[in-house]
Amino acid sequence: SSGINAEYGSSDNYIWSTGEDHALACYDRRAGKLLKRIRLERISSSMQFLDPYLWISGYDGFIKCFNHEMKLVNKFDSGHTLPITGMAHTTGATVTASKDGTVKLFSPNLKCNLWNTFKLDSVASCVDYKDGFLMAGCTDSTVSFWKYND
Repeated sequence: SSGINAEYGSSDNYIWSTGEDHALACYDRRAGKLLKRIRLERISSSMQFLDPYLWISGYDGFIKCFNHEMKLVNKFDSGHTLPITGMAHTTGATVTASKDGTVKLFSPNLKCNLWNTFKLDSVASCVDYKDGFLMAGCTDSTVSFWKYND
């Protein structure tokens, strides 16, 4: 996959990539060849692999979840009013950040139930969640932290 904003994810056996050409490609490391390539509806803004699913966020505000065969398993609207700028999917939560100045925390399963929305004074470009702590790195060179107890 080519173009600016290229993203990639990997596992022991596969490498996924996507870019401005709207393609999602899967490279099989063991076979040493391109396994499959599909066209996405929109350009992706970030992706993350957490076995057994590949999670992709898009500039359209949707999050898509694909299985190993690159079949769409779930697609949901994040509720952001502007494009998603960052996403993290962990065993504890799914987190998104957006140009709308919010960070959203969802359940880490395929239902992706919204747990909470956090308002920022800036735009977060990267997010993460670990052990009940939510972190957001912002474009104004600040980092925001929240402790979240569900």
